[in-house]
Amino acid sequence: MQGIARCRVFVLVFTDHANDSEHVGREVANAFSLGLAVIPFRIEAVNPRDNLAYFLETVQWFDAITPPLHCLAGPMEMNLALVYAWTNEPDLAFEKLSSLTKVPSLLFYGQLKRDPEWEPLRQDPRHEKLLAELALPDR
Repeated sequence: MQGIARCRVFVLVFTDHANDSEHVGREVANAFSLGLAVIPFRIEAVNPRDNLAYFLETVQWFDAITPPLHCLAGPMEMNLALVYAWTNEPDLAFEKLSSLTKVPSLLFYGQLKRDPEWEPLRQDPRHEKLLAELALPDR
């Protein structure tokens, strides 16, 4: 439990075994009580039961059982960038965002410029640099 207290993000690799584990249930409850970002990553076609269902019904899932799996990289990276932005880790946030500008992803100019979720990064000069990378070329 001490390791969980030192984390910013709790990634739950979700399987049938994890679903039935009392220990996993306690760890998930602890992560939520600490206010961590909880990211369930499903690798088996099972739905959460009992106490896990209570905690996990309100969070975004990543599903590794539906191809194509490479599509998960973009959303996972973007969610991590958001977590870093809101936990005062701008260097890590910009590192993730920079990698997202180099591949087709969910990150686009209007979102980074206007969406309030990116507000913690707007005063940093790297924010303008990322906007320039995402902007459409002048014609």
